[in-house]
Formats: sequence, structure tokens, C-alpha cells
Amino acid sequence: MLECNNKDSVCSTVLSYIDKTPILIPASITALIAVVGVILTLISLRSSYKLARTKNSLDFEKAIEDSTRYSKSQAEIASFKSNTNQDINALRAIAKEPEIDYTAYKAASDILNWWERGANGIKCKAYREDVLYKVYCSEVLNIGNYLIPFIEQRRSTRNNPYIFKEFIWLRKRWARKRRRQNTLTLKQIIVCFLSAITTFSIFKLLL
Repeated sequence: MLECNNKDSVCSTVLSYIDKTPILIPASITALIAVVGVILTLISLRSSYKLARTKNSLDFEKAIEDSTRYSKSQAEIASFKSNTNQDINALRAIAKEPEIDYTAYKAASDILNWWERGANGIKCKAYREDVLYKVYCSEVLNIGNYLIPFIEQRRSTRNNPYIFKEFIWLRKRWARKRRRQNTLTLKQIIVCFLSAITTFSIFKLLL
């Protein structure tokens, strides 16, 4: 057993460190292992969550593709897609008085209800927005373009501004996203054009 003179403070400090080190090293290793374990668990949970959201998105997509009712509803209201004044007035009339053409009223409501659920799923992060956006962006924007008069009239008739609120949210969100993409594409074209002109000018000066 090593001993130090009471007056030798350096010796005492060294011995104290030696005594404590065997305990500190295993404790540090244990803490490090625990931290690594927590990180790996979080990564695993995040991966599982993403896979679950992807599966939910694909299930929603498959449900739409396999739904005879959805495809029939699209066919029923196809005549309104021209979005003429006559189409707009007809949709408003149907939304106000469904008995005028209940089949068209039901078809429009069914399609909007599908996407109300889809928007809810995206908003609650049950679905992956990027997965559905790639497949259905154009469809959602088109549906909104010609069924907005129907939605507005239903809200007015029922005095309820929240009817198909989530669908409207999704349509606006995807419209903004599409505009940003188109703007970015235009910027890329301009940048490429300017780069080509600059390169040509430099090449011409070198000749």
C-alpha cells in the first residue's frame, strides 16, 4: 500500500486520482454505451415511423385506385371540368338544391370527402405528403379548380365556413408548392442561359 508524507500534497493528489480512476473509467464507458443505445433507439423509432407513414400513404393511394365509387364519381362530374360560366352556375345550383341533380351532388361530395380525409392524414402526419404529392398534385389542383364553386355554395347554404376546410388547405398548400417548383425551373433556365452566354463570350475573347 502506497503512503505519502502528510506534507506531500502532490503525492496525495496522485494517489487520490489512482484510487478514483478505476471507478470513473467504467462509469464513463457505461454512460457512453447508454447514450449510444438511446441514439440507436431513436433512429430505429424514426425509421419505423417513416415506414408506417409510407405504408399508410400507399394504402390510401391503392384505396383510391381500387375504388369503383371514386372512379364513377369522377365520371359523373366530368362534364363540369370545362369550368365555363354555365358549369359554375350549375354546380352552385346543385350545391344549393341537391335534388336538381342528386347524382352529381353525391359524386362531387364523395370526391371531396376522399381528399378531406387525405388532407387530414397529411396534416396529422399519418401520410407522407411527398409520396401523395408526386402522384396526386395535378388531380387535387384540378378538382379544386372546378369544384370551388360547389364548396363555396355549400358553405353559404349551410352557413358553415368549415365545410371541406382541410381540402381547401391542401389545395392551397400544393398550389404554392407547384408555383415554387415552376419558379425554380424558370430560374434554372435563366441561370443556364446566362452561363451559356458568359461561356460563349469568354471563348470568343480567347480566339
